[in-house]
Amino acid sequence: MLGLEELGKKLTEAGRLKLRPLCVYGTDEISEGAIPSYKVARCVAKAIYTSALFEETPPIYIEARHEQCCAGGMAWMGLAEPHPKLKYFVTVGTPDFHGGAAEHLKATPELFDEQRERAGKILPHGKYTVIAPCTYNLAPETVRSFIVFAGSEQIRNLCGLAQFSSS
Repeated sequence: MLGLEELGKKLTEAGRLKLRPLCVYGTDEISEGAIPSYKVARCVAKAIYTSALFEETPPIYIEARHEQCCAGGMAWMGLAEPHPKLKYFVTVGTPDFHGGAAEHLKATPELFDEQRERAGKILPHGKYTVIAPCTYNLAPETVRSFIVFAGSEQIRNLCGLAQFSSS
């Protein structure tokens, strides 16, 4: 079985990735050297991207009590219930929430509700969700998923890797 660091190197090489791959796992204890994601960025997605982009970024963790994190990211990670008006903020806006600001990620609030219903209940794998570089000292069996940032050619390479030994 490959170690996590070797697996990360192979993913980077085979996919010709420009940013380092990250692994995601759940734990009930904060990992040594990990910092809360909001210390990198309020937006969980931005904190994760920063971690992939800058090698000096330590592992980051997210937990349900992190009020400094974006409420939308916390909801999509299963760590908080979404604000009842979030569906307006991510679609068309409403004057009585964030001054009518809208991200226009979905066409209508109803589509947002449908997407949330189809996703089902999202459950974290521990008290803390940790995103760490594959160079971090982890047992490979603890990793639940990998995050890679890739352009179209890199995605093609990774898809080819997934089908490499199969017809």
